[in-house]
Amino acid sequence: MGLAASMKAGGVPALVAGLVLVPLLAVDAVSPAQADAQEVGGEQEPGVEQPAAPVFVGPYTDVVGDGNRAAVFTLHDLGVLEGTACGENTFCADEPVKRWEAAVWLVRVVDGEDPAATGTSTFGDVDVRQWWAPFVERLAELDASFRCESDTARFCPEDSMSRADAAALLETVFGLHYVPSSGFTDIAGHPHASSIGSLASEGIVDGCGEDPLRFCPDDAATRVQTASFLARAMGLVLSEPAFSAVSAGNQHTCGLRVGGEVECWGSNRFGQLDAPEGFFSAVSAGGIHSCGIRLDGSAVCWGFSIYGRTDTPEGAFASVSAGGVHSCGLRPDGTPLCWGDNRFGQADPPDGLFSSVSAGQWHTCGLRTDGTAVCWGHNAHGESSARGERYISVAAGGDYSCGVRWDSAVRCWGASDRRSPAPGSFTDVTVGLRYACGLRTDGQVRCWGRTDGYPYLERGGGNPPTGVFKAISAGRYHTCGLRTNGTVLCWGWPDRGFANRVAREFRTVSVGLDHACGVLAGSAVMCWGSNGSGQSDAPLGFFSTVAAGGGHSCGIRRSGAVVCWGANDSGQSDPPEGEFVGLSTGLAHTCGLGTDGVVACWGANDSGQSDAPDGRFSSVSAGWNHTCGVREDGYVECWGDNGHGQASVPGGTFVAVSAGETHTCGVRALGRAVCWGEALDDRQRQSRRAFASVSAGSGYSCGAYREGSLRSPIAGVVCWGDESLSLVGMYEEVSAGGSQICALRHDGYLLCVGGPVYEGPVVGGDFGNGVDRGLVEPYRSVGAHGTTTCALRHSGYVSCWGQLAATDIYLWRGAHRSFSVGGTQMCAVRSDNSISCWKTRERVPRIVPPVGDSYVDVSVGGFHACALRSDGSVVCWGDDSYGQSADPEGTFAAVSAGGSHSCGLGVGGAVVCWGDDSYGQSADPEGTFAAVSAGGSHSCGLGVGGAVVCWGDDSYGQSAVPDGTFVAVFAGATETCGVRANGIVVCWGENPIRLR
Repeated sequence: MGLAASMKAGGVPALVAGLVLVPLLAVDAVSPAQADAQEVGGEQEPGVEQPAAPVFVGPYTDVVGDGNRAAVFTLHDLGVLEGTACGENTFCADEPVKRWEAAVWLVRVVDGEDPAATGTSTFGDVDVRQWWAPFVERLAELDASFRCESDTARFCPEDSMSRADAAALLETVFGLHYVPSSGFTDIAGHPHASSIGSLASEGIVDGCGEDPLRFCPDDAATRVQTASFLARAMGLVLSEPAFSAVSAGNQHTCGLRVGGEVECWGSNRFGQLDAPEGFFSAVSAGGIHSCGIRLDGSAVCWGFSIYGRTDTPEGAFASVSAGGVHSCGLRPDGTPLCWGDNRFGQADPPDGLFSSVSAGQWHTCGLRTDGTAVCWGHNAHGESSARGERYISVAAGGDYSCGVRWDSAVRCWGASDRRSPAPGSFTDVTVGLRYACGLRTDGQVRCWGRTDGYPYLERGGGNPPTGVFKAISAGRYHTCGLRTNGTVLCWGWPDRGFANRVAREFRTVSVGLDHACGVLAGSAVMCWGSNGSGQSDAPLGFFSTVAAGGGHSCGIRRSGAVVCWGANDSGQSDPPEGEFVGLSTGLAHTCGLGTDGVVACWGANDSGQSDAPDGRFSSVSAGWNHTCGVREDGYVECWGDNGHGQASVPGGTFVAVSAGETHTCGVRALGRAVCWGEALDDRQRQSRRAFASVSAGSGYSCGAYREGSLRSPIAGVVCWGDESLSLVGMYEEVSAGGSQICALRHDGYLLCVGGPVYEGPVVGGDFGNGVDRGLVEPYRSVGAHGTTTCALRHSGYVSCWGQLAATDIYLWRGAHRSFSVGGTQMCAVRSDNSISCWKTRERVPRIVPPVGDSYVDVSVGGFHACALRSDGSVVCWGDDSYGQSADPEGTFAAVSAGGSHSCGLGVGGAVVCWGDDSYGQSADPEGTFAAVSAGGSHSCGLGVGGAVVCWGDDSYGQSAVPDGTFVAVFAGATETCGVRANGIVVCWGENPIRLR
């Protein structure tokens, strides 16, 4: 699971090889008959060499111990340093950087590509036959003052440059501005003092000594210093940090930065994201835990510790692999060692030496030093019955295993319903829930397996993105790949698996059909969301604007040239030459506004949407199949599809226009919003506001409005459209109370509807009643019961509002891992794994939680509560009138307390309920489940295939599950809500509300 533990001859860990992940999911019972192995033929090769102890060196051996090694590795992985190394695996860190080398590095960062040769040079001392000559010529365009000091007609390409020269060059190219005080005592009166101050204020440059603080402006800038300055400046503009490896877990992902730091993102319910500080050579994301190897060879694991899966043995390791409920690693001499759950023998490796090991859910596979594969552990599906052939990599899944043979063909064994592996030549393979993906020799990803009936699995394994990857890792419902430029791209469900959601400052953002792009504060473009056509693979370089369309994206570089990426089936990504000042992308066409005011469109034209009229415009907006523009005199003209009247412009002038799917909206000079096209009910009441801008989408519109005069700042955003209770956004958690429903968006913001407590996104300020919420930050979990709602912030603080001890808002300070709100109580698991409880109503007894044990989760019901201990046992307390507080026997993965009953999810996927059974809510359902939720007098479970089953009271239809599959389910008092794979929340029972 996660990063398959592997080594290469020569002592360097295979940081990007053998990425494997297996879901934390129970194995279905099957007959003893094992499925026949599947094969794509080929020849065998001899065995592999004995591996040596790991040494993390990266691409250059002479910067391993340097504090700026991460900067050098980042530039190397992005291709910036290509052709400028001073020897094999040598960077010559302390040598002065040559001026031509600096030109190559800077131009590659700014333009994102190598310039074309022109055969001419501005400088008399630059030989146009040198491969780097075009870089010098391009740098002269970016900074005309960067010339020889003694002779401005020369460039002095082989000379070094001073630290002050480097600061001045970066200031100009990156467009930074001077901030007066830098703190350096030796730059007063220096010609480049302001440049040094500019870079120092941004944290780009550092000093050369302290007491007093000095910059040493006239010292030669070394190669490592220049690389460090450049990488820090790039940090202002790069859309992604550079990674050297990625590993996808159950509902989380971990990546290894090129400098050796580990970063994890996604679900952190069990602390699986809390990577320890320090530098690592490898990382592996498991079911609900993670493991890594430090630079000294020691292994460390973190997250859910039940079964001892995080109890890492002492001593040196060459590699490590985190499985579902166990972990395995290889000693430097190739000896395998496993720890954690061993109920099927998955932690009992055979004798012998291995070159790699992969921990699955209930079994393990390894590659012997002679290239033969051997598996051990659970074998009900034949997943541990590897054939006696030689492989270059092997991956263990849930009930499925695969390997890449020496002839580069993939062979799989285990469950028979996964379909045959894709043909062709592969370098690596990774196994997910019911699918597998292989990395071809050309860097393309191919996937296969059983995805029918499992739409969220199909998103992870059925449709991999295009483009070149150098490593892949399949998780439970999502797959991640490492691009050649060091960026991570993930696809599938849940959205938390998408690559590295780091809070960033954007200058502008554009939302497309199912992806979005933004221009960062430093002028680089960052895209996220769907990437099936490469529409989220933003190129390197500086941009002034960006536009996200249906399956493509386009941006305007600082030079005015348009660059597009993504789908190009209609030519929408083939922009014309010329300089542009405006840009807009439609479903499959693009339009740009030239510097002369003329509109040019390209791409699909089946409705005439690309037939731009003559004349000058001040702005242009491309809709799905129509386009509109504001002419210089303020009149709007539209062309293309007019099936709903979206191109039939009302009279009068406008200052802005936005074309949507089947309607269009414009803003009048006084701020009034006017829309035309497909009817939007009576939502034109929104036009009473004074809008600064408006955006037309698919069936809805949103506008940024001002309060007061037209010069007032933006006061907020309001949307109108199809459904009065439609909430735009992707939700990953929902909680149903007696009078309201609250949903948690994937970005950590909360939205509540249906009740008087609070309606609107929780993003800061107060509730309108003068009560300040204190901390203003996103949330990671939400719970509601009756008229009380609580949310857990990322900092660990818990905020509540509503009927909570007769107050409107309450904030529990302290670090918490999880919490639960019940009928009269609220309980939370603290960061030290203890439990605390509080009353949510006056004049009710407080239920006292047990003390002295270690807990990982808690659930509060009507008048009782249950908690999951670290060892997987469940303890309940409080009202026991119906036996709902009786402690069940067995080992559990989750527990849920209902009105007067409780349910638990066993580690094998079976659901067990106890307590009140008046409506059959405590009847144990058949089948294997991934989650369970106990409601008022009914219970619901989420099957491993996404089907929801409810049982018990159905007086309000709360147990009548709608058709389709889900990825989460939440049972309330008399209602139930489920989350679809596309983020839509569907509720049934009393007062159902649909969120989207």
